[in-house]
Amino acid sequence: MVNTETLNQAIEENLNTLEEISESEYASHIKKDILAWILKLKTMHGNLEIWIDAQRYWVNLDIIYNSTIFSNIFGETTKQFINTRLQFQRIMWSSYKNPKAIYNLMIDSRIKVFKEMTIHFQVLQKKVHEFLEEKRLIFSRFFFLNDSQFLEFLTLANTS
Repeated sequence: MVNTETLNQAIEENLNTLEEISESEYASHIKKDILAWILKLKTMHGNLEIWIDAQRYWVNLDIIYNSTIFSNIFGETTKQFINTRLQFQRIMWSSYKNPKAIYNLMIDSRIKVFKEMTIHFQVLQKKVHEFLEEKRLIFSRFFFLNDSQFLEFLTLANTS
């Protein structure tokens, strides 16, 4: 598996190199091809950012919605998350089977799905945050904890 930071850096380096080459008078005979590759790399770079955003939300929410304690509390939103998680996992499995970045980052329908997932995950994240704010009113001395620390506290409180 390729580290996304490494991939992002490789895309940026190749983009910079191609942009420099495109300025050269010696590349004028292939300028059209160079510009096509620049466009492709810019698309890949933007799509990678969209993918990473969706993945970041997924990682944070997966812990919460996998917990039996919180899955019961969040009810319908848990079902929504599970459906979205399955869709996300299918894409990740597909990209694992064919790990070529140029393939995975150029599928328009996949990027559209990641954009929709990110919006959906933002709504779910907001619901979790609202729930935590509600609980913080009950446990006011824990206002200094961030969301993940407070969730851990609530999990420990429910299992005790």
